Amino acid sequence: VGSETIAATKARRLENLALGSTVQMTRELSLRSSTQREQRAAPAPDSTVVDPEGHRVAFENDHVRVLEIHQPAGRQLAMHSHPPRVIVAINGYELESTSPDGTVTVVTRSPGETIWSNGEEHAALIVTEAHTIEVEIKSAR
Repeated sequence: VGSETIAATKARRLENLALGSTVQMTRELSLRSSTQREQRAAPAPDSTVVDPEGHRVAFENDHVRVLEIHQPAGRQLAMHSHPPRVIVAINGYELESTSPDGTVTVVTRSPGETIWSNGEEHAALIVTEAHTIEVEIKSAR
C-alpha cells in the first residue's frame, strides 16, 4: 500500500507538472497570438517606405501618385501596403505575394498588361525582374 501511495503521488506530481507546463505554454501562445494580432492590426507601411530603392515617385499631385517600380529577381520585400491603383507591366514578370494571413499567391504579368487593384497589404518575393508603372488614385482610398 505504501509503494502504491508513493507511485500515485509521483504520478499526480507529474500530471500537475505537465498540466502546469501546458497552462504556461497556452498562456505564452495566447500572448504571442495577441501580439501578432496587434501587429497585423497596425497598417503596413507604404511601399515607398519599405523599398525606396525600387519604388520611385515619378509624379504626384492632389489626385494621383505615379510610381515607377523596378525590382531585380530575387529581391524580397517586407510587408507593405498599396492603395487602390492601376498597374502597367513594362516587362513580363513573376512574383510571389504573401498576404498578412500567410496566403501565398503567384502573380504573373505579361508585357503591357494593365490591371486595376483595389489596394492591398503584402510581402513579396520577386521571382523574375519586374518593371511596372503604377498610378495610385488618391480619391479611391
